[in-house]
Amino acid sequence: MHQTFTGASRRPRQVNLSGRKPNPFASVGQGQGTQQALQSAQQERAARQQQRNQLNAAKSLQKIWRGHRSRTETKNQWRSQWDADVQEAVDAGAFKSEEESLAAEKMLFLFYSERNEADIGRLLRYGRLRMEETNESAAHWNLRLARCTLAALRMIAKTNMKTTSSHLTTRTVEDLCRLLSYLVSRQRLTTEFIADFFGVFSVVVQKLTPSEPVLDTVRGALKDASPITHVHEGFAAAFLTQPHSSIILERLSPAVDRRALIQGAERATRTSELDTYKSLWLLAQLVYLVTEAPLDSVDRASYTRDTAYISAVSRLLAMVTDLINVGGRVIDMENDEYAQNPSAQYCAIKINNQFDTET
Repeated sequence: MHQTFTGASRRPRQVNLSGRKPNPFASVGQGQGTQQALQSAQQERAARQQQRNQLNAAKSLQKIWRGHRSRTETKNQWRSQWDADVQEAVDAGAFKSEEESLAAEKMLFLFYSERNEADIGRLLRYGRLRMEETNESAAHWNLRLARCTLAALRMIAKTNMKTTSSHLTTRTVEDLCRLLSYLVSRQRLTTEFIADFFGVFSVVVQKLTPSEPVLDTVRGALKDASPITHVHEGFAAAFLTQPHSSIILERLSPAVDRRALIQGAERATRTSELDTYKSLWLLAQLVYLVTEAPLDSVDRASYTRDTAYISAVSRLLAMVTDLINVGGRVIDMENDEYAQNPSAQYCAIKINNQFDTET
């Protein structure tokens, strides 16, 4: 008989979760069987948790895919409807009313994507119709349309950077620039848009062929956009901080207001986060535009004596001191190494364009 404290003589029942047949001769509560049972329970719990995770992941993927497919189908329906509506306006030569024009623009914003070449074509088609309008009461929509145009130009520049051939032609780029010129000239620009505008065109000029329509857009912004000081500050902080050839600067020079550029550059040195590389290029190209680029007036001394100009140049010189190697090897100014060195190019500008002695 098996005696217990309860007085019962019946042997207690053994429960084995390991799936193995119990040893009838083993004592109750043997440690090895208990440990195996715990490990088996943990493994089964982990397997169930993994199954739940896989099921939840599958549900999430299906939900995301159904949402993506639904949005794609809806946008394609909007595109078809938009094409039909705008085609009527194209056939008529203009929209019937301002309300119809704004309705088409709002629908365009619902599905527009700069990654879709067909959408860029739709943007240009709508832009051509807008450029034929004379009513300016809807000018508050121009900035949003300009942002879409700018995003398309940015995408084209990135495409050309990554591939040897672009699906979008030079004519498309030029048409986008003409549309952007029209929109910029009819809208008071925000500081954020100005910085984005010149940042995009800095890349466009570097990576694409800078045709006249492209440069006309930059010149138009410098001459016609407002406020002029903020425009030139954005030009200094976003465009002149990247390397451009003297030919490009010379072609842009007639549209540059030197006084506004000096004030904008001085403000950019105080408010913008410029690293050494950007500071060097801003310094070199600012000096070139003020002291060497063609001017209608020959009185350059009035610009070089300007306290804002002296302050901007002083700040920029302080920022690029780390690039000056006092004990470095002397470089011959006629060799190829010198010609490929941006620091040396800046020094050449400084040598060929001496500052006024009074400054």
